[in-house]
Amino acid sequence: MKRSSLSLLFAAALHAGAVAQGPSRLHPHAVASDTVSLPFRLLTINDGLSQGMVTRIMQDRYGFMWFATKDGLDRFDGYGFKVYRNNATDSTTLAENYISCIAEDTNGRIWVGMATKGLDVFDRQHEVFQHIRLGADGDASMVLNVEEDADGNIWAATTKGLFKVSFTTPAGVGPTALPMYTVRRYFNRPCRIMQDARGVIWGYLFANCSFRFHPNNSGPDRMDTLDMQRLSAGPWNEDRNTHVNGMILEDEKTGRIFGVYPYFIAEYDPVTAVPGSFTRSTIRVAVGWKPTK
Repeated sequence: MKRSSLSLLFAAALHAGAVAQGPSRLHPHAVASDTVSLPFRLLTINDGLSQGMVTRIMQDRYGFMWFATKDGLDRFDGYGFKVYRNNATDSTTLAENYISCIAEDTNGRIWVGMATKGLDVFDRQHEVFQHIRLGADGDASMVLNVEEDADGNIWAATTKGLFKVSFTTPAGVGPTALPMYTVRRYFNRPCRIMQDARGVIWGYLFANCSFRFHPNNSGPDRMDTLDMQRLSAGPWNEDRNTHVNGMILEDEKTGRIFGVYPYFIAEYDPVTAVPGSFTRSTIRVAVGWKPTK
């Protein structure tokens, strides 16, 4: 996937006296702050957006903006929207309409994660979707995020575990039909993942376990379980079923790795993966932003 500097790392608990002060008079839709005013154009269902609930936004290599919504996948060309939806009588359409995440790989393919039907990949040349079977039942519940490793394998973090899609024939070049592939499942609990600049896959599994994978195309992938015990006291373990809203983030300028969890933020050593400094606080909002280069 595209790599770039992490300019905005996270927003923690919202406190009184926060920087945001509401709309400015000059730009009624801009957020005023101590340093900058950001004008922007609102795109709504009146402009062709398929649904008001947008789960992810992505710009692809051709400049198109993609919006994952609760009622379809929307592509915006600067003038209007093209909406992709499921058609029960056409197997080449999206497997379902509730899109949970989107990502573009190095070949320009668009990977589409869904709320209950696993993973689809968009064939740009033929404008069709191919369905990836994740797990024995063919779906992986909600796909939370997708990463591509240095060997072109696709990693999908879902609410039913972590899946690795490996190609058994050459992946080729360009956004054409998907080659033959195999799927491996590493565990069956909810998780999120992030790939750092060195190609290491960092992840967060349930309420008291983080991990990292060193992908290896010529042998078994090596997994390290990160020691979280000294950070897990207190409200961290109150409800194990609600803590999948954490995430792992990287500051690519410095190589620093952060775990943003519901009740604290931890920093990991990028080499040893030992958790170092941490700040305990109730995290209401966590945002990761990687502007394109």
